[in-house]
Amino acid sequence: MLFEWDDKKNTLNLKKHQISFKQASQVFLDKDAIYIPDKKLRKGGLSLGKLKILL
Repeated sequence: MLFEWDDKKNTLNLKKHQISFKQASQVFLDKDAIYIPDKKLRKGGLSLGKLKILL
C-alpha cells in the first residue's frame, strides 16, 4: 500500500500529536486493526490498530 501526504501537514501533525503520518500509516499493516466508518459524514472513519514505535 502506498501513502502520500503533504510535508507541511506532516510537520504540523508531528508537533501536535507527536506522531508522523509515516508512523501512523503503519496501523493499516496491522492484520487485526479495526475500522469504524463515519456514518454521519459518510466518508472516512476511524482505524484502531497496533504500531511498532520505539519511544
